[in-house]
Amino acid sequence: MSNSCATFCVVMSGVAVPLMLFLGYLCSNSSPVIKISDESKQDAGKGCYLAAALYFITFTLALYKTVGDATGDHRVWNARERWKKITGVQAATISESQGGCVGLRNLGNTCFMNCGLQCLAHIEPICIYFLTDKYLEEINESNSLGTGGRLVRCFATLLRHLWQESERAYDPSNFHSTLAEFAPHLTEGYAQQDAQEFLAYLVDGLHEDLNLVQRRPPPDEEDADEHNLRLELENGEEYVAALEWMRHLLRNKSFLVDLLQGQLRSCLTCSVCGFTSKTFDPVLYLSLPVHDQMQTLG
Repeated sequence: MSNSCATFCVVMSGVAVPLMLFLGYLCSNSSPVIKISDESKQDAGKGCYLAAALYFITFTLALYKTVGDATGDHRVWNARERWKKITGVQAATISESQGGCVGLRNLGNTCFMNCGLQCLAHIEPICIYFLTDKYLEEINESNSLGTGGRLVRCFATLLRHLWQESERAYDPSNFHSTLAEFAPHLTEGYAQQDAQEFLAYLVDGLHEDLNLVQRRPPPDEEDADEHNLRLELENGEEYVAALEWMRHLLRNKSFLVDLLQGQLRSCLTCSVCGFTSKTFDPVLYLSLPVHDQMQTLG
């Protein structure tokens, strides 16, 4: 019995059972409303009671099927202790049979999008964060650099289908249409696009929708290189790196910053005077050269 059929049986049986009981009562008590002989009324009453019993059995089985599909296929997924500081302590529920094994339908050259989505959808802390609805506490709808929370909500819906529904494949059309609205360069003409470029946009878009900073401070007016050089001479390089990271967090603070972003030190030395300039920049990903002679990524 399919879930939709079971739901239909629950509704119909819920109406039929009290109706049969009512008709059985009228017949058994020789109601003048029923225009048949008293002997026939007794047989009709027994028939109505029997029908009510059969409808009740159908109702019970259909209800069991409906509730069973909603809860019986699910199990609890507890995040590892290391992630609980950023995901919270609440456990997620996932489908026992299909959780994490649901495919994404190709909408026409959207394999780059599906690949990136599946990569993010199988990072444990990201799954726990969205499946427990922790993200709802941190959506920043007023951020002018975000999508008003629409992108993050579409992503959360997609994750629920990939992990909590008992389906083999999910159609990401809703996510794709939202992406087309805010990043048309990634969806124009259903052409093949770069998966890394899509992932960079998606992670940054999700970050801005979840950015806890409501009001960014103005940019620093002091020359950063000269100021940092003086601080490094007085306190050391690690102090300057920590200070730059703190400045970054004053403008960007989200679950995804905590999870995915890092800091890159860049040094540039003048070939004439020998002066070395250092910058400490936030980084989301590193582009590494890959060639056919490589044996390992170490």
